[in-house]
Amino acid sequence: MPPVGGFAVRVLWHHLFSPDLRYHLAVFESHLYPFRGDLANDVFHVFTIVFMIGGLGAFVWRNPTRFAVVFGVVYCLALAAMPGHNVRFAFPLYPLFVFGLLNGICLAVRWLVPERALLATAVFAVGLAVAVTSRGLATQPAPRRMDDPEVVELVQYLANRVKNGEKVRIAAFRPRYLASVTGAPGMVLVPRIGPERHLRLWCDRGITDVVLGGIGAGRRFDLARRAIALVPGAFSRVFVNADFQVWHMDPVLAGC
Repeated sequence: MPPVGGFAVRVLWHHLFSPDLRYHLAVFESHLYPFRGDLANDVFHVFTIVFMIGGLGAFVWRNPTRFAVVFGVVYCLALAAMPGHNVRFAFPLYPLFVFGLLNGICLAVRWLVPERALLATAVFAVGLAVAVTSRGLATQPAPRRMDDPEVVELVQYLANRVKNGEKVRIAAFRPRYLASVTGAPGMVLVPRIGPERHLRLWCDRGITDVVLGGIGAGRRFDLARRAIALVPGAFSRVFVNADFQVWHMDPVLAGC
């Protein structure tokens, strides 16, 4: 078995030089989507990324030791080395992306019409903000996942049991949300542990019900189902709809 340190370095090295584009959407999002059509936004992003690269490159060339430069480089390396990725992890870099875009536009206009560089940059920034705000106000917001009938039905079922004085402690993918709207505390379905460990945790935490389904967490649900299958006699399905299942656990039969 390789030493932990050497294994960690190899994993970090692999992710650091992975050819996958994992955070390109973060750059697009930081430059916003001012147009309704995908093609128009794609063309817009091609130009804004060119300006951003030029603006950031010029700034780094002139200010290589500035804190913003050092922070940006270190944070980008940290993101690249992470095994997982999510656009929100790149939020701290958004100010740098936007600055690079505006600086690139300012430098380009200064090269053509030096006296209008700041004005043109300000007009672009204000115009982009107005366009995105107008589009946002005119766009119907997407329905909340928590307002889906299946979620509402699950919440009502659990809340009614709590109101009737029943002790309910749940294991679920979104236990904090369910606890806030039903009054039933619980724990999250833990990934990357075996079914036996799931059962032990449920026993240790006094879990009475396991909630499966809903917002995608396929591997967690698979592991929980395997845990239930270890002692099928200890679990009974007490609720089901199109998206969710609730399995009630008998602690005695589960060997708690």
